[in-house]
Amino acid sequence: MNEIELSVILYYADFLSLKEISIPVTDNCKYFYIHGTPVNSCFILDLEPIYDVENPYFIRAYEEYSTIKNKFGEEGADSFVEGLANLSARGAVDAEQMLKAIHQYSTGIERKQAFK
Repeated sequence: MNEIELSVILYYADFLSLKEISIPVTDNCKYFYIHGTPVNSCFILDLEPIYDVENPYFIRAYEEYSTIKNKFGEEGADSFVEGLANLSARGAVDAEQMLKAIHQYSTGIERKQAFK
């Protein structure tokens, strides 16, 4: 797995984790939309984000991304991921912006709990 593919999987894992428990998988959770894919800000600085490969959200994201990629190709997988949290429209997204996108139709109580 190369850096770009890992970055896409981490983006999806962060999204899944934020959606369910409001805590990101990566240490920084900041992504930029470059050449049609989300790129973790650490990779831009030639660093690697801190994450746990045993995290259930990382494992789930890896499996789902692999399934989509095998069935629809790399372009299909990229189009699926770019729609999450409106990344392609924003250009960059962090954990707070992801949470706002996830909870845009949630009740006020659900939103407050997510942002605690």
